[in-house]
Amino acid sequence: MELTLNPTGHLVMVNISDSEISGGLNSNISRSFADSSAAGIMALAGGKAAPDWPVVWMYWRDFGSRYLLQLCQNQSTAKRLEPSPNLDAASLTSLYLSVPPMPGAEYCNPDILAGIWRDLDSWTLASIARDPDGLAGFLRRHAPAWRQVGRVCFHLA
Repeated sequence: MELTLNPTGHLVMVNISDSEISGGLNSNISRSFADSSAAGIMALAGGKAAPDWPVVWMYWRDFGSRYLLQLCQNQSTAKRLEPSPNLDAASLTSLYLSVPPMPGAEYCNPDILAGIWRDLDSWTLASIARDPDGLAGFLRRHAPAWRQVGRVCFHLA
């Protein structure tokens, strides 16, 4: 399974066969990408990374983690969902310059990355709006590794 950018700038997973889907995690990620690129990026960012993941998966995981960090910082106390701010030009350029070798990398540019960010934000806000528990429910369902963000824990030893 590999991630690729198609000429229209959409991130897709290709070369999926039943024999390549070995574990539940990879199966979940491939199903998420079949739904949408935003769902796939969230599946990569929301869980625990495997040590054998390709560099391309880790790049998009970091992209999604950057989005989740911004989401949690901006929405944690908000009563109404607001779109996340777009990435600034410097951040987009940095992300563009760090795109790993991947099929379709020639189609990538800062505008494509900004579009993927906006698609991720639209998908996430729609998913949160459908969830009866709001942001907390969304994080529990789609990003279990992020559900404790913002909580203070004391460990007594």
